[in-house]
Amino acid sequence: MLDVHARHLSIHTWKDFLMHIATITIGLLIAVGLEQSVEVLHHRHQREQLEEQMRGVFETNLRRSERTFKQLKAQHAYLVQLRTAISARLKGQPAMAAPPANDERMAAFPTFPSLAPYEAAKENGTVERNFRRHRYSGPCMDMDPTVPRRKRIKLVQRCCCSKPVQTRER
Repeated sequence: MLDVHARHLSIHTWKDFLMHIATITIGLLIAVGLEQSVEVLHHRHQREQLEEQMRGVFETNLRRSERTFKQLKAQHAYLVQLRTAISARLKGQPAMAAPPANDERMAAFPTFPSLAPYEAAKENGTVERNFRRHRYSGPCMDMDPTVPRRKRIKLVQRCCCSKPVQTRER
């Protein structure tokens, strides 16, 4: 590594003094400029990494959502069948076969979409630091926790992913 030092001569004139100050100032400007360049590159890398993680989570959410919708349709069918059997008994109609109490359609639990990478990045300040001057800032920065989860996910997708997540039509 190259070490740059000011001249070790004694300062006798204003010209020597100004030359000494200029040398120090230029050295500091170069050091600060290099440091800021490294910070910008590091933040860009963090942002790209976060976008990649979030894209993976969103794609996983889409796959899980499809499975969850199938489970919810099966649960709905079970509940309709159960309601029909109960209504028939209450009206005194011939006994309709009620679905079994331990039906597998009711054993499934729906999964909810995840915002884990975004929430972790927001918690540790990565979102604030990396998306502040990014073209996707805006609603991401001041997202209200009272906003419904589905709407928050759509906002985060819009804010933080430069490449859109492919959605399948149902």
